Amino acid sequence: MLIVLTVHLQCGRANSGIFALLTRPQTAKALAGMLAEPARDWTLDELADRAGTSRATLVRFYRAAVGMAPFAFLSELRFTLARHRIRTTKTAVAVIAEEIGYESEASFSRAYRRRYGTAPGADRKGGTNSALEAQE
Repeated sequence: MLIVLTVHLQCGRANSGIFALLTRPQTAKALAGMLAEPARDWTLDELADRAGTSRATLVRFYRAAVGMAPFAFLSELRFTLARHRIRTTKTAVAVIAEEIGYESEASFSRAYRRRYGTAPGADRKGGTNSALEAQE
């Protein structure tokens, strides 16, 4: 799998999306930080320092790669991680909310509903059950 990803990136086919973030050392380093600590209250200065570039350059690179600024991308990443956990585990919603940086389950649930049009618990019930059944 790693070989396929490496070849894909070296062939220059990664001109947009998350693959484009991986092709630049600056954006890849910022992405690695976000993935390692999604709940962290990141600042643009911290992400730029991690990336070894200026704030403006980091924002420009993110906009070019994924069409959004780093914090908008981080928000998308957090919700993607949360939705995956909600649909594939029995982990309490409060725990998942904390894992992605929410201090309150209620505020997370409101934001989740705005984002996906359904509450986390309802999404869990309507999501894929095969992963849940495998954990029983």
